[in-house]
Amino acid sequence: MEQKPLPPHRNQILDALPQATLPQGQLLRAVLHLNAGRFAEAAHAGQQLLSMRDTEASAHFLLGVCLEHSGDEAGARNRYAAAARADPTFALSHLRARNTRQAVMVELRFFEGLSLDEIAAQLLVSPATVKRELRGGLEFLRRCLGGFRQL
Repeated sequence: MEQKPLPPHRNQILDALPQATLPQGQLLRAVLHLNAGRFAEAAHAGQQLLSMRDTEASAHFLLGVCLEHSGDEAGARNRYAAAARADPTFALSHLRARNTRQAVMVELRFFEGLSLDEIAAQLLVSPATVKRELRGGLEFLRRCLGGFRQL
């Protein structure tokens, strides 16, 4: 999942955003950096957010994604586990801490809207493997969410 760099004018827009004072605004800015492929900026913002109770789980998750992109899978798993400890309802981080591949497949399927075949091609596995892993990931998320059956 290689991130394409933003065109220069979009980077300028991101740089021109005013500094947020509320934690949710700071988290949004960090997520924008993350989505723009600016992992160092996202990680710096995530570190700042760790001290704020209402964004602690999200900050750990954001830092986990940054570590995952840098190739530090063990560090990423530790951050996802910290997110789950900070907010037990943070179900996707629970799944990431347990099974990163299932979490990636859930994100690709439900957040990016990819088909089973597209996920299989991107991850170099068979569509049957994607289907099996998605089923396992969704079952785990259902248990985390107390049996919510619409997943």
